Amino acid sequence: TELKAAKLNARFAQSVGICVDHRRVNTNDESLKRNTARLEEYKNKLGLFPRREGKFKQGLIPDSTADKLKDVHQNSDKHLMAKPAPKLREKPVKITKEMQEVKAYRKIRIE
Repeated sequence: TELKAAKLNARFAQSVGICVDHRRVNTNDESLKRNTARLEEYKNKLGLFPRREGKFKQGLIPDSTADKLKDVHQNSDKHLMAKPAPKLREKPVKITKEMQEVKAYRKIRIE
């Protein structure tokens, strides 16, 4: 799944704010890559504060160092990460003779 590709485990992902559904199965390679890229981006933006001052843990995502935490501000956006805007419509295409001659239903049924 996406978590394995992003080198995270489910328990740690839940502890840093990533929703995990153990029943989910990925059937599309394109969506797997897109979701993995989103998780990687999230990991890079994530700043983990150490539990004890001066003691930094190394783990799946290591604790941020003091100089990284110096200029950190809290997220005030509605969503944690900006979602890409969906494409609502495609531009109309002129229908060619080749497009008319294709037997789409038959092609889908055979493949």
